[in-house]
Order: sequence, then C-alpha cells, then structure tokens
Amino acid sequence: MPDDLQLKHECFCGNKVLQILGILHSDFRHGNPEDFEPDLIFKTDEDHIGIEITSAYPEDVPTQPNRHARAAWEFARNPTFDERGVHQMPGGSDPDKNLAREIEKRLYEKCQRRYRCPGEVWLVIYAQTVVTESHELDRALQGMQIPESNSFARVFILHVAVERHGGYRAHQIFPELADYFDAATG
Repeated sequence: MPDDLQLKHECFCGNKVLQILGILHSDFRHGNPEDFEPDLIFKTDEDHIGIEITSAYPEDVPTQPNRHARAAWEFARNPTFDERGVHQMPGGSDPDKNLAREIEKRLYEKCQRRYRCPGEVWLVIYAQTVVTESHELDRALQGMQIPESNSFARVFILHVAVERHGGYRAHQIFPELADYFDAATG
C-alpha cells in the first residue's frame, strides 16, 4: 500500500499532465489495485480518464538496484543538507542513457498489466531528473519501442523542462510523438 507521500506524488503527476493538456476534471479518486484499477481515476466533463503512475530514475549500478529511487524518496521524507546547504544525490556516469533504460523497464512492466476503468487508461512515467534537457532525453530514448502488450490509450513521460527554466514537459510517446509544456515554460 502506498504511503501518503507516494499518493501525493501520484496525484501531482496525474494532475500535472491533465493541467498541461488543458483537461479539466470535476473529481478524482484513487484506484483500487485489487480491482485492477489504475492509480488515479479522474472524472472529466465527457468521461473518465484512468492514469497509472510510475517513476524512473537514472539507476547506474546493477549491483545496487533502485539506489537513486531510494535516495530520492529518503530525501523527500527527511530532507538533509550539508554545511553549504546542498543535498547530494548519488552520482553516476551517462545519466541520460541510464534514465532511458529505466523508462523502458517501467514501460514494459506496466504494459504487462491490464487495467479496468470506465474510460481511457493512460500511463505517466515520471522521469526523476533535474539535469537532463529535453533533447538529451529524446536522443537517449531514440529507438525505444512500445511493447505489443500495450493497452494504454496514451503514454507520457513527465519531467522538469530544464532548458525552459523549470516547469514541466509531458512528452507523449504513444499513440504518436507530441510535446506539451505547462504555462510556466511557454
């Protein structure tokens, strides 16, 4: 069962994608995993949209899986800073490539499942990075294939748009490539 912080993160991601796309919703609820529902179910003017949320981190040490994920969640739960007021996340080489590999893993994992929802079901993969520019992430993702087992109506990668001085980009990778930016990034 997700804790309160994870539920807030899922709500943020789902709401952010809908906000970027300009889709208004009147209500939402958390899905019930026992009923094979996605993480969030939004009621829009026209229908329902179910959104399954997952996150990808630039994991770089095969013998320490989820090293970046653990560090990010530990910091979110208990922020710590050094004497200069800086918090250091684990380093690593080739973060763009590692992040793209983890995005692909999350995509394949989620595409193996089937979800129940009264409307469309979307997948949002939150890419945990603050140093990768959109074009670098796009280059690292080149050649990634959508699994044949995909049942999502739309698939997005949500990340901070560094090159636009903050804000978010919802990079749609299915059914076609498209980029959507929030108002903060123009």
